[in-house]
Amino acid sequence: MRKGIPNFLEQPEFDREPEGMAALREKVYAYRLGRTALHRDDKVLAAWNGLALAALARAGLILDEPRYLDASRRTAEFLEGKLTGSDGKLLARWRDGDAAHSGKLDDYAFYAYGLMEPYGATFDVSYLARAAELQLSWLTGRRRTIPPGTALPCWCFWRNCGRPPSWWSRRGKCRRNCGPFCGKGPARDWRCW
Repeated sequence: MRKGIPNFLEQPEFDREPEGMAALREKVYAYRLGRTALHRDDKVLAAWNGLALAALARAGLILDEPRYLDASRRTAEFLEGKLTGSDGKLLARWRDGDAAHSGKLDDYAFYAYGLMEPYGATFDVSYLARAAELQLSWLTGRRRTIPPGTALPCWCFWRNCGRPPSWWSRRGKCRRNCGPFCGKGPARDWRCW
């Protein structure tokens, strides 16, 4: 027998519940019911759903499961219908029928990346076209232009600096301690623009 973590699988009754555990579970549950209910964080974030969209499409392709591709299609429809404003701009979060907050770089990048995965799985060009629209919407929606010849992935995109949206990117360190969202990673989708 190992001296570290015991291997319960080798014990004959590893899946049997210890005596008295049911009574303790009831006691703990009764105590939890008496406490103040914790707030449930049930908002829907554009960036995270973009990642889910990509994962579902990839799983559908690799596992040959149409239900995952269908779930990725429904996720894309939800993002398009609920988290896209009337002007075509992406919104960051949705909760209880209310979409709010302008999308940041990570929202655009992850959603665009998420759209490229179902394109790769189904070759439906509408996914690719929407991803290109998102990229252009992000880049042209900012007042500051990209200098010619700039390698976009080496720029750092700063989030929540408290600056106006025209300050969409800069080089150097942020003195407001908000941290960079570096162009390496999800912003790779912007390389072709």
